[in-house]
Amino acid sequence: MRTLAAFTVLLALSGIAAAQTTTTYTMPDGLICQTVEGCYYHNLTASAPDGSTLWGLFEAGGYWTQFDYQAFQGQNPGYKALYCNGTAVWATATMDNGGTQYVMDCQATPDGTSSDPQAKVHAEIEAHSFVVTYVCGVKVRTICHQTKWAVDAGTLAITR
Repeated sequence: MRTLAAFTVLLALSGIAAAQTTTTYTMPDGLICQTVEGCYYHNLTASAPDGSTLWGLFEAGGYWTQFDYQAFQGQNPGYKALYCNGTAVWATATMDNGGTQYVMDCQATPDGTSSDPQAKVHAEIEAHSFVVTYVCGVKVRTICHQTKWAVDAGTLAITR
């Protein structure tokens, strides 16, 4: 019985000792989206331990929200991915500058694109809305208005 208890404690301690790693990607500012929660965030970058640049694409969009790993800037599709598969949960808050902070969390899996373990994906995006006015209509010209979102800052963290 003592051996089993000691083995259980050893397993518990090894679980505590196993360090989680987080890779944080930065989103370029200035991206324009129809909606923040339904946008493709291209050219995310992070620094690898060897100092090289890691590239990624964050595809926000309901059930299909995912992160694609890219071997080089603009690679699409990526060489592997993490899929939220309906687990993405978004929250928003109004910032002091009048913009909106969006926060997304999901539990993601590689779904056969690699043997990587599951990961927690956490995105924080600061954006502000603006209205675009343009002439529309084919037979009868009229003025249309559309709200768009400009990304001011953002990060996406992957924790395993």
